[in-house]
Amino acid sequence: MLCDKVINLKMKSTMPCYMVGDAEAIIDECRPLLAKMVEIQGSSNWIAGANLTWLDFYYAEVVDFVNTISDGLFYAEFPSL
Repeated sequence: MLCDKVINLKMKSTMPCYMVGDAEAIIDECRPLLAKMVEIQGSSNWIAGANLTWLDFYYAEVVDFVNTISDGLFYAEFPSL
């Protein structure tokens, strides 16, 4: 189920780049999704629980992309990322 959430975040962040390229739209679409992912992760170091999984690497790539698009906004807004 978490994989679906991460893939959804990736699609919401990358598909506009191929169409309109509107960074503000990407930020607006991704903010609630990232907020939910941060809530799911809680105080854990990893997205899927106590152990590092392949999903953490995929998620880290997506988060880094979204943070780059937002010019550092999301790392500031969600420090646990």
